[in-house]
Amino acid sequence: MAIFARIQRGGPFRLNANGLKVLFLLVASFTGFCNTPTSSANASDVSLLIDHLTSDRPIVGKEVFSIEIPAGEDERVVEVILISAGQEITLASYWIDGSRGKLLLDGEGVLGPDPGRLPPGEIVTRLIDSQQVSTQLSQTIQWENSPWYPNGDSTVHILDRVGRKLRDGKPAVAYRELKSVSREEMDVEQLAEWHRLNASVLDVFSKIDRVHVQPSKQQLARAFEISNESSFVRIRSLIDRAERRLREGRISQDPEVRRNESNGALKDARSALNLALKKGDRRLASMSLVEIAKATAERGWKSNTLAAIESARDLNGDSDTNWRTELALARVHEVSGDRDKAIDSARLAVAVVESMRWGYSEDSSAMFKRRGPALFLAELLAKSGKVVESLAACELLRMRRPGEIALDVLQINRIAKSVGDQFSIQVVLDTGRHLLNWKTRNGEWVVDVTDHENGELVGHINHLHQTRGKAITSARWISKRVFDDIPPSGDKFLLIPVGDLRRVPWSMLPVDGRSLLDHCSWSMLPNLRAAKRELSSLPSRNWLSLVDPEAIDRPRLPGALEEGKLVSRSIPESKVISGSAANVESLIAEVGNAQVLHLACHGDFDPRAPLESKLFLSPSVESESGQFKARELARLPLANCRLILLTGCETALASAVGADDLAGFTGAAFEAGCDGLLGSLWPVEDAVAREVIGGIISAAKDQKMASEALRDACRSIKRQFGNDQVSAWSGWVLVENGR
Repeated sequence: MAIFARIQRGGPFRLNANGLKVLFLLVASFTGFCNTPTSSANASDVSLLIDHLTSDRPIVGKEVFSIEIPAGEDERVVEVILISAGQEITLASYWIDGSRGKLLLDGEGVLGPDPGRLPPGEIVTRLIDSQQVSTQLSQTIQWENSPWYPNGDSTVHILDRVGRKLRDGKPAVAYRELKSVSREEMDVEQLAEWHRLNASVLDVFSKIDRVHVQPSKQQLARAFEISNESSFVRIRSLIDRAERRLREGRISQDPEVRRNESNGALKDARSALNLALKKGDRRLASMSLVEIAKATAERGWKSNTLAAIESARDLNGDSDTNWRTELALARVHEVSGDRDKAIDSARLAVAVVESMRWGYSEDSSAMFKRRGPALFLAELLAKSGKVVESLAACELLRMRRPGEIALDVLQINRIAKSVGDQFSIQVVLDTGRHLLNWKTRNGEWVVDVTDHENGELVGHINHLHQTRGKAITSARWISKRVFDDIPPSGDKFLLIPVGDLRRVPWSMLPVDGRSLLDHCSWSMLPNLRAAKRELSSLPSRNWLSLVDPEAIDRPRLPGALEEGKLVSRSIPESKVISGSAANVESLIAEVGNAQVLHLACHGDFDPRAPLESKLFLSPSVESESGQFKARELARLPLANCRLILLTGCETALASAVGADDLAGFTGAAFEAGCDGLLGSLWPVEDAVAREVIGGIISAAKDQKMASEALRDACRSIKRQFGNDQVSAWSGWVLVENGR
């Protein structure tokens, strides 16, 4: 059998940094020629030579498909097709002669060197004769886009698995597994890799708490110290250190520190490159060149940056190399004063990251450490006066469900027109150097770009949150930049902050001499798309309350029991469950008909792994611990639920170490189909929680909207406790998946 030509290769997701189709090398072998009569194809004609086919499987260089080709009378075409979401993507297509034989294809020959760009689906193989009659040679083979992890218990497998989970945005899981492995029987290189991985995990956790910064640096230094020269760990440690130095330099307010850090990063990256080249490792050499490109871009050295980018792509043309180098190119263009070219490069970097979303089952994993291009593009466009385009780039920072497409410019414009002057929408994003502030005004979008020192805004947010709203200087600093002493127009205000800005107690910010709470009712939205949806007023019946559970090692909540009594007395067709009966089974059994779900119990937000955040209910046969996690909340049938009331501690917190700034109870509620969640940014007192629930109940009776209800309740608390008790009323947050 002979292959005359390869007539097509690749699909719409195979883009290099210049947006062109990548040409991949086909590796094919075939054996045997036979003049036996033509036989019909059957399901055994194509077989999979490895046990599992996923985007993350190390399949390059390994034979994957064995295709038995029956004899024919003329030339034919063999096609390997991926069927995804009803669409066909041609992975490979070849002209063959009429001989009978076997075609062996390796993973790269069919799937390319970066199979993570392909969406999940089914792979089929077809034989098309000269009369255009098509015969399917095989049953479908499932192509998965979920990450693959080695499942062995050896030290090599565990360290490999930890590295992959950390890369895929699962730092808490990686950390637990890393701590579970015994270091006593490790060799020197394995121990060095353990320290390097531990440093990487702690580096991620330092985004939550700066206390992890120094231990992370110490762990990385230890990995470097004990690793063998020219080893994988030594090279990776140099690359990791270069990346950190660039990041630390970028957030420093001292120009000399920024210069020293970029010089140090460049030195480390060059050392890593030399070692990688001696070792003959193309991937590590490419990673080193990426850091060189980033460091020279910071200094504005265009020719050096271009040379490093070209070399990195020659060595490894995978998606991560492409978007990182394109972002470095965008930065050097910006430093050189050519903003148009910077925007073009940032757009290409964003396009590569967007294509990578197809290859992940979890969008947050795809966007873990890959938000840089959209963030920089939003900044560049806003500074160029391209208001709506910059807002569209900002929306690309957000998590999306599989198949969900981000809003385009026309849709975003329509939102502003539909709002008119009825109420206000505001989107706020911190890029590190600038605060981008989009607002609706008379049916159009406007944007303000405010400069600040690197890390200054986050510092004020942390101070305000740690003092539970009492740091008035920080409150004024934030308010001045967000509102400029001009209150939102209308009686209602929709706020869409990004990342750390979700931790701000917005109600207490001073605007034109009064708190925001006194100016208007407001609610927070998960994204701009939610502004298109209308939400009903609060339901005045069919509430389900689980209150004062007998949680293990947690004190009882008599105030929560009073909340339940308020619901029972005031809401028709309500069901209140308390004490030992307030358990997971009761919640699951009763929640289907609830229009408002009220959970008055202890809560614990886990910033490292937000979906592991817990509500503490009573123990039961189903759940001996009584713990009900956010990931379990996401599986409840809440399509008919208008609002979840969580009066526990820190139940409105969401921002975390990954890309999803709604992760936690809020994101879980929306995943389950609920329209909104009311929770707190910090611990709450019984009397305050009871007052909030009382206000919500009164508003439900009057058929008010949830934002109006919360405003009434918080103003009542403010009157009772006084302005000096700002933490009592300012930490309550309503997040709604619509308006």
